[in-house]
Amino acid sequence: MIRLPILKDELAFLEKHLRELEGRVELGELVTEFKKRIAQIRRQISAIERDKNSK
Repeated sequence: MIRLPILKDELAFLEKHLRELEGRVELGELVTEFKKRIAQIRRQISAIERDKNSK
């Protein structure tokens, strides 16, 4: 499944840059959006892996 590697790559990218952004007070809104997207990607990855393991 090609979607899983793409999601994992996006997650790694966001997590890496989130650490850099959290120290920048003026970017608080962007940090919030990164955190929301990270949570969404983690849910998607879990659902894909769960579905893959149930087959």
